[in-house]
Amino acid sequence: MKINNILFCILVSFSLSQDETELPSFVTTKNQIDIEFIIKNAPDRKAEFKVKKLIDPWIIKKNFPKANEILTWARDLFVARDSTYKTNYFDKLEDIFTREDHFFQKERLRGKLNTDEDEYWPSIYYDTKNGDRYLYFTRDHGSLFRQEDVFVSKRNNKTGEWGKPKKIKNLDHKKINEAVFSISHDGKTIVIYRSPDKDLSDLYYSEGKYYDWGKPSKFPAQINGPKDYEGGGFITKDGQYFIFSSDRPGPDLVGAHQPKKGKNWGNQDIYVCQNLGNGEWSRPKNLGPNINTSGAEITPFLSYDSRTLYFSSNGHPGLGGTDVFMSKRNNKTSWTDWSEPENLGKFINTVSNDEGYKISPMGNVAYFDSDNPTNKSKDIYKIVLNKDKDITEIIPVKVIDPGGSPLEGVEVQAINPATGDTLDTGITDTSGIAVLYISHDENGSSEEEGGNGEEGGNGEEGGNGEEGGNGEEGGKSIPPYIIFVASRENGPDPFPVSTILPKPNRVKTLPSLLLRSDQLKSVTHDPVFTQQEFDEIKEKVKDLKEREPELTPEPPNTIKLIWPLKSTDSSQFAYDAVSVYMDHNPALNQLLDYNCGSQSYDLPSAGYNHKGTDIMLWPFSWNMMDDEIIKVIAAAEGIIIVKRDGNFDRNCSNRTPNEKGNSIWI
Repeated sequence: MKINNILFCILVSFSLSQDETELPSFVTTKNQIDIEFIIKNAPDRKAEFKVKKLIDPWIIKKNFPKANEILTWARDLFVARDSTYKTNYFDKLEDIFTREDHFFQKERLRGKLNTDEDEYWPSIYYDTKNGDRYLYFTRDHGSLFRQEDVFVSKRNNKTGEWGKPKKIKNLDHKKINEAVFSISHDGKTIVIYRSPDKDLSDLYYSEGKYYDWGKPSKFPAQINGPKDYEGGGFITKDGQYFIFSSDRPGPDLVGAHQPKKGKNWGNQDIYVCQNLGNGEWSRPKNLGPNINTSGAEITPFLSYDSRTLYFSSNGHPGLGGTDVFMSKRNNKTSWTDWSEPENLGKFINTVSNDEGYKISPMGNVAYFDSDNPTNKSKDIYKIVLNKDKDITEIIPVKVIDPGGSPLEGVEVQAINPATGDTLDTGITDTSGIAVLYISHDENGSSEEEGGNGEEGGNGEEGGNGEEGGNGEEGGKSIPPYIIFVASRENGPDPFPVSTILPKPNRVKTLPSLLLRSDQLKSVTHDPVFTQQEFDEIKEKVKDLKEREPELTPEPPNTIKLIWPLKSTDSSQFAYDAVSVYMDHNPALNQLLDYNCGSQSYDLPSAGYNHKGTDIMLWPFSWNMMDDEIIKVIAAAEGIIIVKRDGNFDRNCSNRTPNEKGNSIWI
């Protein structure tokens, strides 16, 4: 019995001696207590927090090799203690410390915008008509009690400094906190929250512009929970979706329910709901576990092409507080299929909270808030983005009537003639201007891409020609596009009014599109364009295929100039019929079909000259479609000018807005 006791004492003494001798080389009198705590408690969660405390000073000093040295020591210790320990947290931090990020120089916004009080959650509006920039943000200017209000500052285009902010009075409620989350791309809708309690808030929207805004309207109950904290509201560019964060409970919540409490964000997830019209929205859908964690995901921002989500999180591994992350949509039709979020790195994120990350419409400057180490307050910063990242072309298009007056409410589209894809759409405002955003093709190439910093004078902030670029975009090019204009919002079919293909520099002028009054009233069947315009489109696409064939690939197993339908049932003899033949007479209202007859049609009142052959299923068309008896196997080479899907599948009409069948027009 005595021998066992003696052996036990010897083992304990030996163990303590080993821990003392295993102190790492970076031990100092200041950090020794924390290091000994880590050695004693690894791999416990409490030891992880101590590791983070050890590396924070080196992150602040930007000494990332030293931070990684501590991280590597801790990871090896944790794995030695428990071979099953999951090192994901350490691995993610190591990646942030060691990867070759593009160096971003954070710049605190110059001028009178930032103060010793807290300024945060910026939203930029770029007025394309005159080049002005307005930045909406939240300021907490309470002395004893928190008092959040919405402010706006206008940038001086000559000096690049931001002017003295003005509080937006119509959004101000003296007894309630208000904070801004986003401004729509056209500058006409602002999303705010109203928070009577620091842990409860509801989302509102207001219509207006610049400094003048109407009384806020509350989003419906499916967005605003009765006892929840809702924040981060953002309406997509097309107005069809609303993205926001919430600490609401529910079956699709990622992790356990934990409401916001004070400075603890709780478990907030990011949700999306669809615009149903008439002020109604669908039930919110959780973006899923790739985006959301058991921590807080807040201040979401979706890029103008709806492909990239930026948000802040304290649930994904980061440098501290809330870090900014980026994730790509793997499937543009899904809101839950996202790439693994990427931490934006050590030159953007800090050991404190970094939030409200948004990219300007020009795609080359980002704004966000971060803690100011000098006065310990939150300020708004900007960075000039890497030129080899996704840059967006801004295409302002002005639509006027024959008298030169601007036309409001006209839908403008940019369509890739090689693929038929709609690149972007916009509705003209009171000045007749619609703004289209076209992202660079990831697979494209252009030696001319770049420019000389001409756009916007002295750049986004009036400093170093940031707005144009300096030829660093050589590996990217925007896809070819044709500008289409529909007659009116919810009006007849679109038709091309001009053609524009990629140019070396950004479009700086506003192309005025002159529309005839009869074109605005009705387009009855096919898009209306002249033979000359059609020939020009064909020539440009042909030239594009020769210069950049990767932009116009041939589909596999391409078959041309044969009958486009094929029966899957060998017992079927008749499975198609021709209802209208091609008109071989180029003159309008002078019909000549293949048999020298008039089994064709023209529409003189619309200036339409029929050039196609109409082929249909026969004799039992609906059954043949339902049973998939017929395959569409080929079509003559051409340009897709209209694509329609999602309509009632037993409607063959294309003549009115309310009677649209599914079709592809070549």
